Amino acid sequence: MKSNEAERLLKIIADNLEQGKEFVVEQAPDVLQQLILWQKVESLLALCFCACLFLIGTLVFYKNIKIINKAKTIDDVASSVIIVTLSGVVSIFSFVFIPVTIQAYLVVWIAPKVFIIEYLAGLTGGG
Repeated sequence: MKSNEAERLLKIIADNLEQGKEFVVEQAPDVLQQLILWQKVESLLALCFCACLFLIGTLVFYKNIKIINKAKTIDDVASSVIIVTLSGVVSIFSFVFIPVTIQAYLVVWIAPKVFIIEYLAGLTGGG
């Protein structure tokens, strides 16, 4: 009696695994296409964010440099020096990340299969 029940449970498990396998095979192309699209959008948004941050930081930096040059008192210079320092740091930080985001976008755009392999390697702990 236990043998029949065990066989029935094994058959149910095998059927469910087969259905799951079929589902994965059917959905894999769509899932991969959506993953690639998501990564393209994500890396493009990161690139735009870094570029905007760089442009804004640079603009604020140069604007406050002009203020410092025209300043007549030390009080006028103090606040501008802090702003110049912070905007300079933001500009440098964002400028460093622009090539990283360009590389991420180019990998997905030019070589999506390489991106998928790298992504799967990262999921499995191999990369």
